[in-house]
Amino acid sequence: GAKMQKSFEEVISAEESLGVLQGIRNRVDEFGSQAAEDMLVEYDARARSLAEERQAQQGEEKRVADVHTLAQIMNWAQKCKKDGLVEWE
Repeated sequence: GAKMQKSFEEVISAEESLGVLQGIRNRVDEFGSQAAEDMLVEYDARARSLAEERQAQQGEEKRVADVHTLAQIMNWAQKCKKDGLVEWE
């Protein structure tokens, strides 16, 4: 069946999402930047595991993004990193 697409605003304002985000915020507030780093490492490991599982199930080759799209994504990630560091200072 077709998946129903939700906007970012709908996803982020869902009660479950708000609870997860508040939990992340509380954990970082209580334990500092090391907690944030630990959560990023855990997230990265889970994301890689899920991606590997999906690829194995689908049997598809990796997709290659065009250079422009990759540059946009990398620039956005760098901005998020800088914004996050500034907020913690």
